Amino acid sequence: MKKTLLLLFYLSGFCSEAQPLPPRSYNDKELGWMKIYKHTSDLKPFSVDHRSYSPAQLRHCETFIMWMQQSYLPTGRLGDVRKSANEKLGQYNKDTKGLPNAYGAYAKLYYHVKKDAAGKLAPIDNDADYWNIQANGLGDISKTVKSLTTPDQYYFTLSHYKAGKSEGMDDAHDASLSGFDVHPVLNKYTHFYISKGNANASAGRYYVVLLFPGNQAPWVTVTKGEFFEQSGKWIEQTYLSEMKTNADQNSGYPAGLEQANQRSKIRLEKARANLKRVKEKYKNRMGEAATLSAGHANCDFYNMTENSEDMFDNAQNTTYPVFRIPKEVADKCANGQPQWIAIYWEPFAHLHKSILTNFNFDYIYNYFFDSGKVNGIAYKPLHL
Repeated sequence: MKKTLLLLFYLSGFCSEAQPLPPRSYNDKELGWMKIYKHTSDLKPFSVDHRSYSPAQLRHCETFIMWMQQSYLPTGRLGDVRKSANEKLGQYNKDTKGLPNAYGAYAKLYYHVKKDAAGKLAPIDNDADYWNIQANGLGDISKTVKSLTTPDQYYFTLSHYKAGKSEGMDDAHDASLSGFDVHPVLNKYTHFYISKGNANASAGRYYVVLLFPGNQAPWVTVTKGEFFEQSGKWIEQTYLSEMKTNADQNSGYPAGLEQANQRSKIRLEKARANLKRVKEKYKNRMGEAATLSAGHANCDFYNMTENSEDMFDNAQNTTYPVFRIPKEVADKCANGQPQWIAIYWEPFAHLHKSILTNFNFDYIYNYFFDSGKVNGIAYKPLHL
C-alpha cells in the first residue's frame, strides 16, 4: 500500500535486521489491537501542501477508527489504526496533485511480532496487511491516466477483475472469496476486486466497496473527444516542462541546451503527428466514452508508429471507462461532507471474512447519505 500521510503520530522501534517469523502459536490467536482509540476532545485544522482538513473531517477519521475496532478483532495479526489523508506530494507522485481531499483511517495488521521486555506483543518489522476507509478516496484504488492528468485535474480508470476476463490464474478464485462477488449486502453498492497491477498502489490487490449518495458515482465519464482535447494540452504542457528542465540542466552550456531543445522539439512534433492521426481515425466517434485497458492507461503519443495499436485498439482486452472529477465535486470534497466513501482491504483471509460478516456497510451508507435512518442510533457490527 502506498504510504499515506500520518495525522496520528505513532512511535515504535523496528529492528533493521532480519528477524524470525512469529511462533506458530500466534497464527490463529486473537492478538487484538495495540490500543483502543476514542474521540479526542480538541481537534485543530490540519494543512499539507495545497490541502486543508477541517476539525469535522478529522472527526470522521476518528469515527472510522472506532467503527473498524468495533468490527474486527485482529487474529493471527497484531493491529493498530492510524488516521490518514492524501499523500504528501513529492518527486514520484506529482500526478496526484489533482486528487480531491481524501481523509480517513487505515488498520495496519502486523504479522511479524514478538514479546518485548515487558512481555507485551510488539511488531518486529513494518510488514502488515491493510484495511482502509477513506472519504473521497481514490489514490490507492484508481489507475492514473498520466497522458491526461494535470496538476488541476485528475483522470483515472478503475481497473478491476471482471468475470471471464481474468488477468491471472487466481483472479476468479480471489474475486469470489467468501462470497464477496455475490454478497447480499454488497450487491447494493459498487464493489470489485483489484488484481495486482491494476491500481496505483504498490500492493495492487484489494477488495473494494464504494458508497455513493443515491448509488450514483459523482464523477464524469470522459468522451473520446475530451480525451483527445486533453491529450493535446498535455503534450504541449509536457514540451514546456521539458524546455524548462533543459534550461535548468544545461545552465552555462549553450551547446548542450541547443541539443536538448532540439530533441524535445522532435519529440513534440512526433507526438503532435500521432495525435492528429489517431483523432482522424476516430473523428466520427468523438461522443463515445473513452475506454482503456489496464495496459493502455498511460498513452504514449511519443513512441507510436502507424502500425502500432493506439489506446482504443482494445478488442481483445478488458477495458474500463476514463473518469474525471468535476470541479464542483472536488470543491465539496475539500469543504463539505464526504462525496463518497471508499472501503478497501488486502486479501488476508481472516480479515476478509470478518469484514463481510461483521462490518455494517448499510449503517455507514446511511450515516453519510441518509442520516435520518440512523439519527440517535449507535454503530453496531452485524455479526451475520
